[in-house]
Order: sequence, then structure tokens, then C-alpha cells
Amino acid sequence: MSLEQKLGYFFFDKNHLKRALYHPSFDGETELPEPPFDQVAYGVLGRSLLAAVVTEFALRSGCDTIETIAHQGAQILEPQRLQALQEDLCLEFYVKLSPAAKADGQSQDPTVLQETFEALVAAVYLDGGYSSMRRIVKHLLVDPVLGPTEAG
Repeated sequence: MSLEQKLGYFFFDKNHLKRALYHPSFDGETELPEPPFDQVAYGVLGRSLLAAVVTEFALRSGCDTIETIAHQGAQILEPQRLQALQEDLCLEFYVKLSPAAKADGQSQDPTVLQETFEALVAAVYLDGGYSSMRRIVKHLLVDPVLGPTEAG
């Protein structure tokens, strides 16, 4: 099963998917379309998008104070849940690392996998818009915590 199948989203512009998967350590074993062609900027955008979507779903589920929103967000973005999701998506097989980083075991590093997931969120947003990205985040992260009806 491909990463796109696991995400439930098929990219119109595969360059967004490729860029989300190129870790900064990747040493250019092949020609890349344009420098810099790595996930760093996508990761920054992805973190912001995740925060926005999680806050939206917390509000839609009835949270109305900063404390309840923060609590709900912490449940949705709980590190062990994110790590399990990254394992389910098999991100360690898709992320592009330098040979040295691979040998170091960075393809299994939770931080590398989280950055890759955040970059994927941004890639979906840039390729298919907010509603596509929102649908994927809802399906992968929100529904397992809030349930499909609570999340809106």
C-alpha cells in the first residue's frame, strides 16, 4: 500500500509529496528540482495547520475556554498517539535521509517522523487546499479521540 493510500489522499502535484519526504540531511543522491528541496518549510506550515485544525475541532466539540481547548488539543496531539500514527503510515520507509543519517537510525527517530508528518500535512494543504488537509487530520487524528460526530 502506498503512502497516498494510507493517507487517503492522492497528490495532484507529486512534488509536494516528494518535498515533504526529503529530510534536510538528504545529500542529493539524485538531482532535485530546486534548492532547497527539503521538508523544513513544509514542517513549519504543517505545525501551524495542525494547531489550527485541532483548535477548530476542540471548539466544535464544545470546548469554550483556553484550558479545555488546550486539554483537548493535548489529547489529540498526544506524543504516543502521533508516534503510533507515524508507525501505521510507515513513515520510516518513506522519509529520504542521507546514508549517514540512515545508518544512525534517524529513520526511526520520533522527531524526524513527527517533522515528516507535519510536512505531509502542509503538502496536502498546498496540493489540495484546507478542506483536503482538514479531512485527513480529522480522519487520522481527531476521529479516534473525539469520534466522528463530536468532531463536526
